[in-house]
Amino acid sequence: MSDQENTQKGKSKPRSPAYPGIGLEEATTRARQIYSHERQNKAYVSAIYSHWSYTKSSGRARIALASLKYYGLINIEGSGDNRIVQLTNLALDILLDNREDSSERENAIQRAALAPTINSDLWNKYQGHLPSDQSLKFSLQRELGFTERGVEEYIEHFRSTLEFAKLTPKSYKPESNEDKLGEEKSEQLHTEQITINDDPPPSPKLGSVRNVQLPLSSDSWAILSAQFPITEKNWDQMLAVLQAMKPALIKNEDKAEENPMD
Repeated sequence: MSDQENTQKGKSKPRSPAYPGIGLEEATTRARQIYSHERQNKAYVSAIYSHWSYTKSSGRARIALASLKYYGLINIEGSGDNRIVQLTNLALDILLDNREDSSERENAIQRAALAPTINSDLWNKYQGHLPSDQSLKFSLQRELGFTERGVEEYIEHFRSTLEFAKLTPKSYKPESNEDKLGEEKSEQLHTEQITINDDPPPSPKLGSVRNVQLPLSSDSWAILSAQFPITEKNWDQMLAVLQAMKPALIKNEDKAEENPMD
């Protein structure tokens, strides 16, 4: 993302689309530094920069802050020097889980890795089977307008993020229900592939497939993946398919309600 910061007086340089300027492993380290000083409390952005040994005018400080926002590790309120920063629940799920071989922590890290829209779009486009760096570079420059410097930086961070998150093609659809969908293969569910995105700067999508976050509860989300926008007829058909699938997808929470007189 560093090439996004480069401007000259009276003349702006070509800019890559918005993307996290550091990898997730470094972002997690930055989040841990915040936690060691502030715990779960809110803090002014100037204090955060100080914890990172940056000055407020540092371009790297701004990039690091924006990247943590992309990965869903912090919330930011306010503007300018009055901005307030606080770690998110996703960040705490990663930082406070010190159990060995914790599947919950691994899942939280994977959610953070795919929280940036550009990351999830790229992952979804190739369904986890990424091509060579040369092919990625060509695609990103042609489709999204990346600069030469920006595309190389992004690919490096994206690859390192996937490695840190242990994301492989096998982990692409952890809760897929293909065995229950029969002929409705196009209606696959991805209930564990959650992206938490606290309104970072917009990233362009790749192709026409979009992921829409669906809140199920205060701490549970689902992802609806489709080629949006869709027609109203297709919307009604999708709802009908989901309704038909309901018996296989929900669990009975209280059978006693069926026999209130017992």
